[in-house]
Amino acid sequence: MNLKLFKYLPNLRSKNYLSHNERYCIEIVKKFDYENYLATLFIKNDLIRKTAFTLRAFNVELSLVRDMAKTDQMAHLRFQFWNSIVQEIYSDNFEPKIFAKKYDNIPLALGLSDILSDRKLSKHWLVKLIEIRDNPKYLGSFPFNTLEELEKYAESSIVSLYYLINEEIISLSSNQTSSSHHLNLDHLANHLGKAQGLINTLRGVRHNSKNRRCYIPTDVLVETKSSHESFLQCSSDDPNLIEAVYTIASRSNEHLIQAKELFEKLSRSDRSVYFSLYISQFYLDDLQRYSFNIFHPILHSRNGLIPWKLWWRSKFYV
Repeated sequence: MNLKLFKYLPNLRSKNYLSHNERYCIEIVKKFDYENYLATLFIKNDLIRKTAFTLRAFNVELSLVRDMAKTDQMAHLRFQFWNSIVQEIYSDNFEPKIFAKKYDNIPLALGLSDILSDRKLSKHWLVKLIEIRDNPKYLGSFPFNTLEELEKYAESSIVSLYYLINEEIISLSSNQTSSSHHLNLDHLANHLGKAQGLINTLRGVRHNSKNRRCYIPTDVLVETKSSHESFLQCSSDDPNLIEAVYTIASRSNEHLIQAKELFEKLSRSDRSVYFSLYISQFYLDDLQRYSFNIFHPILHSRNGLIPWKLWWRSKFYV
């Protein structure tokens, strides 16, 4: 991030007070999920920001398993390893000191232990993050038959992350007894998570094509007379491919519109947790600007204006 901007951020001006595990989680998110790293910096509450970085680092780790594992069996073993970590933390006889010694060389495991040991966050959502990626159906090269299936995948792999962050918000909130507060947060999480999931599918087309994988749903391909092969070949001049991209982007935008309406109802502090909403909006705006060509070089390069755009919005919304 530009140093002139960095000095304006109240959060993480100095990392000296952060533990090694916290710094590790932050760096993982910064390296593999840079835009959400920027958005997470704007979270006002220290505990919520710490939880968000740790959970995002965990989700990044899970998302990388498929690319890093040489076989499906190796991927399965890696997912089972992380599942065993979660189960151990939530076990009745959990001993933090023994756990810390056992996983001394795995900072992410220790980071998870730090935010989960008080049991404020539901094990259910953490397990869901793992199980959806370990499902054999989604290890295939063309896993999605319908757009609804892709949205359900996003529910488990992204919305679950936001539900966990919401639980941290509620646990620290003076409105703990307000069911409407929790409901608004979860509705926002649901729409934003689905919007992001659809965007991630579009952003990942070029990368996945190198491994002969395509996550564009079959029903969208049929409707637009496109094909998996067009996406695998990265046929940027194919009008049917452009139409398929437009269809998915439009559905993402529908969710984003709903998310924005709910965002406006949040307190300024809670809004800071959902600054990633703007990351999705920036991408959809750029995608439209370049005529829904998902292969345009600008859409695959780091946008140096995003930190400033987020900072400017923070002056009005948080």
